[in-house]
Amino acid sequence: MKRLFNKIVLLSTIMTLFFLVLGLVSPAFAHGKEVEIIISSVIPDLGNPLRRLYRAEVIYTDGDAVEEAVMELFAVRDEGGQGVGPIEFYPLGEPGLYATEVEYERFGNWVITVSVTEPGEGEAEFTDEIFPGQAGSNSSEETDNVGIPESLSILFEFDWEDFINIVLRFVHSLAGLAWFSLVGIIIVAYWFMSPGSRIDTFKRLNGFFAPVSGLSLAVLLGSGIYNGIWDAPIRPPGVFDINTMLQIPFGDIYLLAFLGKVLAYIVLASVTVRLRKALKEFSPGGLVTSLESEAEVTLELARFAKIGMGTAVFLAVNIAVLIYMHYISHLAVLIPN
Repeated sequence: MKRLFNKIVLLSTIMTLFFLVLGLVSPAFAHGKEVEIIISSVIPDLGNPLRRLYRAEVIYTDGDAVEEAVMELFAVRDEGGQGVGPIEFYPLGEPGLYATEVEYERFGNWVITVSVTEPGEGEAEFTDEIFPGQAGSNSSEETDNVGIPESLSILFEFDWEDFINIVLRFVHSLAGLAWFSLVGIIIVAYWFMSPGSRIDTFKRLNGFFAPVSGLSLAVLLGSGIYNGIWDAPIRPPGVFDINTMLQIPFGDIYLLAFLGKVLAYIVLASVTVRLRKALKEFSPGGLVTSLESEAEVTLELARFAKIGMGTAVFLAVNIAVLIYMHYISHLAVLIPN
């Protein structure tokens, strides 16, 4: 009898230790196998609306976070086409929070399935509308609350395209500075120099005005077109994709501001032609042969130089609007009302 009792005690001890160790080793044993999944979808880059970043919060039914979860995403387009997945989630550094990125091949309604296989089991399914200019959607197994993730991990890779973008921004600014410096010389000579010094200045300026102003305008045009394609709120062809631009938040205002830049460039080109023509009058064989003729040509130079400087002020305001619209168009998608 005593021997039987000892066997029962030993067996009970072994079973207790077994379940204790199992509970410590397997969180799913302690919390149960069933888990809940809450998914958030956002567009990290408005210029690429086919790219989505999904953030998942995984918890057990008792509310504890699921750590070291093994989870995958599958996506199937409602309108047909090849599916996406499986794509693994990676941890965000906080218990129970995971994320992954998906690059869709086409716009449409995509049925998203997120499944967890370890250490618990669960599945969430929702439809994400992948269209230009739309914010992400949120879904879960038990709630349809819409919101933005509290924490987000966005991967950014600096490549040669970004380097070229920065270089062309710098060159664009230098070209504008060169052109307006020429105009500034004319204004300074008109307001602050004596007639004799003014004539000498205009003669010297005539020698390099044409090549410098022409090259500046050419660089402004080329870099401006490049920025319109590659540095717009949406992916190439950028502002030239008018239909998509009109669908994004504040896209119509951005287009109007960009149109303002185009009109300003036309004004600059016209002013350049008129200034070049007036400066040639100070060259040998020109019309400037007396103080009277010098005053008349100088007045014309000053008139068009002032138009150029007025265009510079307009461009400064216009560029500020473009930069502001660029930023808030992204924020309007990522943080909708």
